[in-house]
Amino acid sequence: MVIQHNMQSENGNGIFKRVNRDKRRGTERLSTGYRINRAADDAAGLAISEKLRTQIRGLSKAGDNIQNGISLLQTADGAMGEISNVIHRMRELCVQGANDTNAEADRDAIQQELNQMSQCIDDILEHTEFNTMKILKLGDAYIDYIETVVGKLPPNVKMPDNLLQIGPLPSFPAGISYASAVVDFSAITSAADVQALVDTGFYTTCCTCDNKYNIRFVDNGSEPSKNVGRNPVFDVNIHGMTNGADVVKAIVQSVKTNHFTRFMADPADGGKLIVYDYRPGQTPNEPLDRGILKPELIRTETVITDPGNMQIQVGPNARQLVSLNLPTFSSAILGVDMLNVNNNMVANHSLEMVDEALSMLSLERANIGALQNRLEHAYEYAMSAEENQQAAESRIRDTDMADEMVAFSAKDIIAQVAQSMIAQSNSRPEAILTLLR
Repeated sequence: MVIQHNMQSENGNGIFKRVNRDKRRGTERLSTGYRINRAADDAAGLAISEKLRTQIRGLSKAGDNIQNGISLLQTADGAMGEISNVIHRMRELCVQGANDTNAEADRDAIQQELNQMSQCIDDILEHTEFNTMKILKLGDAYIDYIETVVGKLPPNVKMPDNLLQIGPLPSFPAGISYASAVVDFSAITSAADVQALVDTGFYTTCCTCDNKYNIRFVDNGSEPSKNVGRNPVFDVNIHGMTNGADVVKAIVQSVKTNHFTRFMADPADGGKLIVYDYRPGQTPNEPLDRGILKPELIRTETVITDPGNMQIQVGPNARQLVSLNLPTFSSAILGVDMLNVNNNMVANHSLEMVDEALSMLSLERANIGALQNRLEHAYEYAMSAEENQQAAESRIRDTDMADEMVAFSAKDIIAQVAQSMIAQSNSRPEAILTLLR
């Protein structure tokens, strides 16, 4: 028996301290609800948990972004729906104006409403905003320079000296004026002759306005293309062609100006292209010595409308984006800014323009709807991912209250037992006093 060291008491005290330390940690976990309150509690678990937290918080904010994007698209679609209603009304007016039972005063009244409807479209577009942004006028209009094509038309393509002729066109009612010219491709009789046309072209001028339509011959095996704008360049693909009639047919099929300048093959000779400006009731403004054709391409300044591009951050990490290509509209872009119902012919042409505007608008609305559906699916995914990652993070970091309470109760019992054992071990050295008596 020794009196300097009471090892039983020391052992009991050590156990008591460890149990109390565990109780303190258990109390902390129970009071905070977290299993990991400091890195020392679970170093690896903390690292994993922090990464999950960044994803969870990012997904939550991405969900807000997506909902804002959906709201923007709904705003745009609402405005476009109202524009569609306006254009439907314009179509009704064009149908009404095409009827020759209308007196001049009637057509004037119809024309006034058409003009107001055109202005109404621009007003809607101007005032459609989301967070102060004009969402249907986000695109930029910029100038695209089309360089002059080197070389003129080859000699075997004949263009008359007097390029402007005034008179009735046989396929239209007699007495209606037009301005026309003929480009003769009939001397082109081989593939080599066709190849000589590549990278050359010509342009036509509108006799009642300032528009120019450039035609450029290309050999790239692709579909015909159009560089849009006030003075567009039409690329006519002549790949694989062997004669002038094929070239004329390609021009007629490829060049659609949606204007009064038109193209047709000569019924008597398929190798001749008739270019005419048909605008009843208006006098051509081109002088006879200038004509409506030029045997070369000009350097044009083409106004191109770039759709407004917005990026929606749909994920928690960099470059997780969805692009919203919002259309840029105006009554001019839709082609309904200068509708005319002065007579049956121009009213029918206006009707065609309105139908094209409706088709364009419907296509863009379909695109808006598809984008909205895409964002809605992205939102559902983001919310599902957030929920699942939150569950994973909770399993790592949160306290299981039942397990922790069971462990705390056990530690509390052990602490009480240890305290009792310390008291008993401290009384044992008193037996030494018995030996000393």
